[in-house]
Amino acid sequence: MHKSPVPPVVILGTLILLTFPVFGQQSVGAKYGARNPATCPTIKEPAKGAPSTAQATEYTQCTMEFEMSGNTLFLLQDLKVEIGGGTPLLQIPMIHRPGSADPNGTVYAIRGSYKQYQCTVISKIYPDAGKNCRVYDVPKATGSCYRTNFGEWSCKLLGDSDYGTAGQAPPK
Repeated sequence: MHKSPVPPVVILGTLILLTFPVFGQQSVGAKYGARNPATCPTIKEPAKGAPSTAQATEYTQCTMEFEMSGNTLFLLQDLKVEIGGGTPLLQIPMIHRPGSADPNGTVYAIRGSYKQYQCTVISKIYPDAGKNCRVYDVPKATGSCYRTNFGEWSCKLLGDSDYGTAGQAPPK
């Protein structure tokens, strides 16, 4: 009786693993005809003190850009952020404290403006590539930057926007 040197299960498993990267290589943005959401190489700097304006801008973009439920992509463009003074977390009324903030940390006020793109997947239902986003203009937004219990920065802005303009091209 001849034995196969490699069990069929191992061969099948290897074939599946070899094909997986091909399927996994499609970027999140590709199915929307858009760029990918921003990712930050690190969100732990600075270890002490306030983030710089550039860091606060980068962390805001990384925090606020994401894909939701596999069919909606949120992206920011024309993001401008200013960082203000900080307040020790424990001096902020409990109802207004960020839940994941480092209890020994400081919360820094930020303000700014941005355009938020809300894009749908290009599909049979929404086939109009290049017209699959609604753009909201947020000219005056406020928010905060703080370090979490894990030592990572979280920065978010929120402000009133218009009703958005539908049929817009996604950012590339």
